[in-house]
Amino acid sequence: MITLSVKTQIDAAKIAKSVENDSDFWLFAAQQWHRLYRPYVPWRTGTLHELVTITPGQITHNAPYAAKCYTGNFNFRKDRHPFATSHWDEAARPSQFPKLIKTMQNYVDSGRLKI
Repeated sequence: MITLSVKTQIDAAKIAKSVENDSDFWLFAAQQWHRLYRPYVPWRTGTLHELVTITPGQITHNAPYAAKCYTGNFNFRKDRHPFATSHWDEAARPSQFPKLIKTMQNYVDSGRLKI
């Protein structure tokens, strides 16, 4: 019988800081979240969804009426985006956020995250 033991030291704080500071990772996350909540963004001309600025960890909808659509209580058309609603990110969260987490985990597993 042989017993092998392995002792490793993992600096969790260092890894967490690497993830927190990896702008490519957070840009990827924001791009994927924007893609996933697309069916929840009201669509008339597409401007609300298409006129965005995506930076690491942040999505800004730049249409002049974006804030009004986000906070308003309107009867949005459902022919182009079947789940169109205000607070679209919150509405998408129950069904789409697990997909985002899986996509982000795949990013990490692929070795693209610089740890």
